[in-house]
Amino acid sequence: MACYNCNNTPCTSTCGCPQQVKGSCVFYQGANLSCIDVTKGDDYDSILVSLNTLICDLQPPSGLATVVTSDCGNITVSNTTADGITTYDLCISTDITDNITENTNDILALQTCVSGGVADIISDTITITEDSSSDCGRVLKLEIPTPSGTPSYAGIVYNDTTKSGTTGATGDKILKTKLINFDNYLISNGDEIIFTSNGQINGDGANADSVKLELWSGGVAFYTDSFSGFTSTTDVKSSWTATITLTADDVNAQTGVVNVVFYANTANNGRKDNATRNSYLNVNYDATAVDYSDITAKVIYVHDSTSGSSVNFARQLKIEVNKYIG
Repeated sequence: MACYNCNNTPCTSTCGCPQQVKGSCVFYQGANLSCIDVTKGDDYDSILVSLNTLICDLQPPSGLATVVTSDCGNITVSNTTADGITTYDLCISTDITDNITENTNDILALQTCVSGGVADIISDTITITEDSSSDCGRVLKLEIPTPSGTPSYAGIVYNDTTKSGTTGATGDKILKTKLINFDNYLISNGDEIIFTSNGQINGDGANADSVKLELWSGGVAFYTDSFSGFTSTTDVKSSWTATITLTADDVNAQTGVVNVVFYANTANNGRKDNATRNSYLNVNYDATAVDYSDITAKVIYVHDSTSGSSVNFARQLKIEVNKYIG
């Protein structure tokens, strides 16, 4: 070690400064040093202790490593090193990005579907059934059940206005006939089924033709009657009108009340009624074995004269349903 001038001249073999200053007598006068816990006024010895403690408390790193893997198969990793800096590049498979795009489009489509949908349907009376389905959801069919006692249909259910005439030959000739299943109209007690018909007939003197009206059920006639005597003894064409009203009094027991009104008219359309011919007739009686799912109405000419279709014909057969409102 070199020798320095101290207080003694010349330097001795024990080179040094005989007048040493203890560290506890040297004080730091600079700004506070927060990182090493030193403040202005601290002595030299305490500063050294503080530094020693700080250094001893430092923990050297152990097991520190950087691990980058790509074992998932959908992400690839590559790296480059330049100027001591390693850069890692992570690439996502196009399968993943395509799926993300597809899912995003699906979500947008669903949002469009939902925005035009129905949040809820609340009803104690509506019947809801599925009609069809699509990507946007199901199509529901809403039906309101027919209340008990209320018909599906009412009014005229059949109306044939075709002219149907007889031939010149004698014998029975069915001019109008119609089979109807009245279950379709929910017939219940008190309802009326009305059959109306009209036409023209040539009395042909003493051998006058007659009009026969019939109601059949299950292959059996439960009402039949004939109306004749349109003229006296002369050959006169007469028009006629008939109305049959069948009132259901007990549908389950297959019974009903039949009322028939028959009008005959002279050639000038005036009603004819004299002592020898019945031009007006009213019939009323109880009917049984009436199957309301199978009723046939028939208009028949009992043809005794030789008059043809131009003078003997049925013009109309009309059937209607009147519902009872109680």
